Amino acid sequence: MQKILRSPKTAVLILASFSLIILIAVAFFNNASVKKTIKPMVSKRPERVSELYFSDYKAIPKQLEANHLYQVNFTVTNHEYRRKNYTYEATMVENNISTVIATESFFLNNNQSLQQQIQFRPAKKNAQIKIIVLLNGKQEIRFKAKT
Repeated sequence: MQKILRSPKTAVLILASFSLIILIAVAFFNNASVKKTIKPMVSKRPERVSELYFSDYKAIPKQLEANHLYQVNFTVTNHEYRRKNYTYEATMVENNISTVIATESFFLNNNQSLQQQIQFRPAKKNAQIKIIVLLNGKQEIRFKAKT
């Protein structure tokens, strides 16, 4: 290898070839359609998520009274990088009997949050209660309590 590079003609030829390869690569990657094709493949895309959580989990009651009205707040936050429509359905399950207690739709812009309040009233004593909030039919939060 050293003998080949000692020749000035060979060194110039190798340098010229390498320079030509670099120029072709730069021209190729500066092409707009190539950039448009390759950029999504090598760029990290931000994760698109929607947050759903009880606004104050410490305020969620664990022991309930029959025929008493309760309120629980939950929050939805949009991190989808676009305006998004949300629909939630809140259900109370009392001793395995489900009752829809709230349904609503709303729009949120990216990074916008909305706090919603749901109300429920358990009817029976000594009942197992579950409150379930289902967002867009995909995400769910829930808690359990007893009367």
